[in-house]
Amino acid sequence: MDMKRSVCGGLLAFTMLFGCINVDNKPAAADGKAKASAEEKKLSPEEEKLAKGQEMFETACKLCHGSDGTLGLNGAKDLTKSELTKEEKINVITNGRNAMAAYKNVYSPEEIETLATYVESLKNGK
Repeated sequence: MDMKRSVCGGLLAFTMLFGCINVDNKPAAADGKAKASAEEKKLSPEEEKLAKGQEMFETACKLCHGSDGTLGLNGAKDLTKSELTKEEKINVITNGRNAMAAYKNVYSPEEIETLATYVESLKNGK
């Protein structure tokens, strides 16, 4: 029994030791959040808006529209071919259409505008 404990203890120590080694020789971030916020600071306001819109899209729209807007599940339109104006997109997101839910009680008007901006970027291939 003592042999099993020492082997297990040795494996645990080995795993802990090698799990902490930085194999790519890049400086390790002391805090993952600090690294993430440093990367966020590099984004322009337009890029930040698109990133927020993409995050919202991934949460609310991806299931039916797909990550690139072309899936078309449950009658969802191909967003890369949409001819709606931005105002019309805002209206559809706000009030829903056909099988699509309304998001007026989920997102603020500013968030809906951000989401519409991201949806427009899908048409442009950004």
